[in-house]
This record gives sequence, C-alpha cells and structure tokens, in this order.
Amino acid sequence: MLGRFLEYAVFAPDPAASLEFYARLGFTPASVGEARAHAYAVVTDGRITLGLHGEETYATPAITFVRAHVLKALDELERRGCPVEFSHLGNDVFNEIGWRDPGGHLLRLIEARTFSPVKRADSERSLCGYFQEIALPSPELAQAKA
Repeated sequence: MLGRFLEYAVFAPDPAASLEFYARLGFTPASVGEARAHAYAVVTDGRITLGLHGEETYATPAITFVRAHVLKALDELERRGCPVEFSHLGNDVFNEIGWRDPGGHLLRLIEARTFSPVKRADSERSLCGYFQEIALPSPELAQAKA
C-alpha cells in the first residue's frame, strides 16, 4: 500500500550547503526536477536517500514513499482509520498526502519520483557506514504493525 521507499526527508534551511556537507561525507548528489516549489536537493550513498528540503513544513523528518494513484491510497488510509494530517491533491498540484504512524512519525506519500537515480558503484561507501534500515520507536508495537 505504501509504495516504494523514496527518501528520508529532512529540513535543510540551506540545501546547497547541506549538499556540500553530505558530499564531503561521501554521498552522491542526484539531479532533481521542478516538482517542488521550494529549494530541494537529494543525496544518496547508494543505500539511503536523503531529501534536503528548504521549506519549514519539513521541520519534522519524514519517511517518503512514492506510488501511482495517491488518491486511491488516501481512500485506503481513511478506511484503515489513519488520520491524514495533510493532503495536496489535484490536477494543478504535486499530489502528496501525509499522516503519522502510531509512534508519531511522519509518513509522506507522493505521486511521482522527484529526482533521477544516480550511478554509484556498490563498493562505494560513505563515511557514515552502511545503511541497512531505519528503526523507529513505537510505544504500541501491535498497533504500529497493523
């Protein structure tokens, strides 16, 4: 239902400076399109992708997924009782919805990928190590799994 993991989105008041910072750590920048109205950069180490957003609505980090037919996903979320925190849907906007999991973590679902994949050798490593997963605390494990 969630779609494909796209990025771990974080607020970066100066995305260009953040881009340089992560490049020094061994991350590779990706080409971004014009889907976002705000300043935006993307870096990856080949395992994790970070979206560096220059808009304060990203002050809360978010796990972002991409899938077609976001409107159908909104219907499914509502059927499952997940309160949607925001939605931007329509013919003239970039389709996106956001909600929180039971642990309070923000999840975003967008209609289309906002950056191009990068070519990077599997052997390349950043100074941050090898990312295998994102672990999120949850006070109610059964509720979070559901």
